[in-house]
Order: sequence, then C-alpha cells, then structure tokens
Amino acid sequence: MSLLFVVSRVLLREYAEVAVAATGAPRKLTSAELEELRSDGPAGPALLADALKALGVARRTDNRFKLEEALASVASAAVTWRDRL
Repeated sequence: MSLLFVVSRVLLREYAEVAVAATGAPRKLTSAELEELRSDGPAGPALLADALKALGVARRTDNRFKLEEALASVASAAVTWRDRL
C-alpha cells in the first residue's frame, strides 16, 4: 500500500467519525473496515463468547486502549462468524 492510500484511509475514517459524532447517527463500516475484521482462523459462538468476556474485563480496567482492542476483537469474531453461516 502506498503512503498516500494509507493516509487517505485514515483521514476518511476520522472524517466519518467526526460526522457521526456531530449528528449522533450510527456509522456503517466501510468495505475496507469489514475486510480488516475478517479472519481466516476459527469462528463461531465460542470465539465470540471469549471476545465478549475480554470486553467485560477491559471495561473494568478503565483503559481506553484495552477497551478499543477488545471491541475490535468482538467485531472481528462477530463478522467472521456471520460470514461463515
């Protein structure tokens, strides 16, 4: 990937997040964001349950980085499982 492509993706994502924050409307994930969430590894309810448990732990830590990481894991597990149905 070129640097220009990466920077433009970051800027577009930031713009979308600002627009959502300003309007309060939910934002749909882009196809690139969905592709990032997909994985070739295991999928199913057990993986999603583990990700949800990790999310609960992360919420109690009051650490924004851990919370964002746990939310990404939940999203990834959900998207991967849905794709395999």
